[in-house]
Amino acid sequence: MRSQMRLKGRAGQRAGQPLGARVDAQSAQNHPLRGHGAGGRSACAEGQRQGLEEGRKEGQREGLEEGRKEGLKEGQLAALRAAVLGVLGARGLPIDAAERERVGSSVDVATLERWLAAAAVAGSTEDALR
Repeated sequence: MRSQMRLKGRAGQRAGQPLGARVDAQSAQNHPLRGHGAGGRSACAEGQRQGLEEGRKEGQREGLEEGRKEGLKEGQLAALRAAVLGVLGARGLPIDAAERERVGSSVDVATLERWLAAAAVAGSTEDALR
């Protein structure tokens, strides 16, 4: 009898209940989803769904911004390519297929700007595209 009383008095432990069971019961009592049953799992799933949705929206925004920047650069490159070829043509300087391809495939803004400035004053297409 005394041993049972001693066990009962030890931190609220019931007689015959192993110490680990008491810890597990306490953990369950303090768990944030306690008492929610299946609803706790659905709340977790809802949080996960919301997180995924927020991530998707942020990714979309970043993708749109990146696409916008890329589009602006492509537009700038296309305008510079056309300007270089247009100035050379307006000045009556002959442009062969290799030179036209070189200008048309350039992806460097600084190079195209340099060629455009040179095209306005160069004596030949070759000089302009150095």
